[in-house]
Amino acid sequence: MDKIKPNVFSEEISIQPRCISGDNIVYPFVELDGTFLPCCWLSTSYEKMLLIEDLYHEDFKNLNLKHNNVNNIIELWDKIRDTWYTDTPFKTCAKVCKKI
Repeated sequence: MDKIKPNVFSEEISIQPRCISGDNIVYPFVELDGTFLPCCWLSTSYEKMLLIEDLYHEDFKNLNLKHNNVNNIIELWDKIRDTWYTDTPFKTCAKVCKKI
C-alpha cells in the first residue's frame, strides 16, 4: 500500500485505515493457507474472507503467497484502498477503522 493517495485522511473518506497509520497501527497478516492481507481484521472469520473473495473474484487466488509474490500481492491491495473513496468503503475497513 505504498501508493496511498496523499489526502487519505481528508474528509473525502470516512475511515482512518489502521493498516497505514495511527498510534495502534496493524501490520500485514498471513493466513494459515498463505493468503496475505493488509491486516488481520480482514480474515478473522470465514464471513470476512468471503467478503474478500467477493471483492477480488478471480484475483482472490493471487492474494496467496503460494500463487504470487509479496510485491505483486501488495499492489493488489490497492483494490481495497480504492473502496475507501466510494460511498461504500470495504465493509470490514468501514467497521474496524471508522473515523472517530
